Amino acid sequence: MLRWGDVLTYHLGASDERFWAFRPNDALFAMLLQTAEELGCRAVSFGGGTTADPDDSLYRYKSKFGNRHLPVFIGTRVHEPAAYRALCADWERRNPERAERYRSYFLRYRIGEFDRRTVTA
Repeated sequence: MLRWGDVLTYHLGASDERFWAFRPNDALFAMLLQTAEELGCRAVSFGGGTTADPDDSLYRYKSKFGNRHLPVFIGTRVHEPAAYRALCADWERRNPERAERYRSYFLRYRIGEFDRRTVTA
């Protein structure tokens, strides 16, 4: 979360796909809204989806948590192009079966990170 004055902004969250059935992001967003209220915030921005497509599933999901939808702009400026290309190339080498599907996804080097981690209680 980022806070600027009386606005909280949700930024780059993620959850392990293996546990989506337990709705971890629903719990996170509910707590976020409660915390924002306790802090006296007037607004919470969940951001948009991963594309400008109105059928974007991430946008549809986030839209369930509010009733005010404003235009947003997705920041995709790469400040270190060589490092970004290296991250993406490394990810594609480790995930050849996913490379084509996610080739245009801006943060593709993060996809599947939870697959390689052991969950401990």
